[in-house]
Amino acid sequence: MGKTRNTGDISAENLVTADISNDRIGINSSTPAYTLDVNGDVNFSGTLYQAGVEFSGGGGGGGSGTYDTGITTAIYVNVTSGDGTTSAETNNVFVGPSTAFSFPSTSGKTYVIESIHISNKFVDELYFSASHAFEGGMNIPIANRIIIPYQGATEFLDQPIVANPSDHLNFQALDGTDTAATGINNGLDAFITYSEKTDTDYVGVGSTVPSSSSGSELFFAETNPAVIQSIKLCNYSSSVDVDASVSVWRGGTKGSVLTTGVRNGYYVYNLTIPKNSVIEILEKPKYLVASDCLILEASGDDALSATLSGKYIT
Repeated sequence: MGKTRNTGDISAENLVTADISNDRIGINSSTPAYTLDVNGDVNFSGTLYQAGVEFSGGGGGGGSGTYDTGITTAIYVNVTSGDGTTSAETNNVFVGPSTAFSFPSTSGKTYVIESIHISNKFVDELYFSASHAFEGGMNIPIANRIIIPYQGATEFLDQPIVANPSDHLNFQALDGTDTAATGINNGLDAFITYSEKTDTDYVGVGSTVPSSSSGSELFFAETNPAVIQSIKLCNYSSSVDVDASVSVWRGGTKGSVLTTGVRNGYYVYNLTIPKNSVIEILEKPKYLVASDCLILEASGDDALSATLSGKYIT
């Protein structure tokens, strides 16, 4: 059993052996009932029992310590060589990846993707490219030539992401280290695990920074505040690094925030995203008040994309 740190005394007469065979110690609950008041931290390893409920303590493996039984679907994808008919098309992340999975078009549904697990069964290392085609929006690169080691595997998601009805995830496997890489069939396996939500408050959007742009509006919190769970920044250039910034603006008008709003501060400022790299910038959720806007900026043209997932608070 672990240890409890408290600021007062626990009288010995109030301690009883609840189950000596399992080395448990409890506080006597007979009349009069005793209460343990703790001012500070309670540290334990092993198992904490309360009314028959067990809570995991320290010393376990990684993860949140819970099983997400809300997950409803697992999809297996045999990643293909993509849709490109020429070398230039094959190596273009906007048109090269082919459809790996299309989410149902059911109105009123959203989909929280908990995991994208990718394994390499090829005879050499392979490269993974992918895009998220948002229904009614843009086809946004989410990975460009990410290395999947020989006989290796990777979990692509650090945070869950949101897909909308009729969104598409497009995947591609490549062999080669330059812009003349060739597509490979049957080299990568992917497993997409998601839960279906009957809730339109979930948000899944994406954006790129176009040429000659001072920034693009990644997300505008319309009407209600929102919690942002994930912002993934992708450098889809195969030749240059790019410095990325994500800032919070307030008081602006959607569509013209850069001229009507005021910048509060940055989530990241000039964060270098190496070529062919993806970075999740949020380790913890972030809160936006109604009408806050997130602006995406980049040091180079046509190299940076971002996807954002969150939920409105209604």
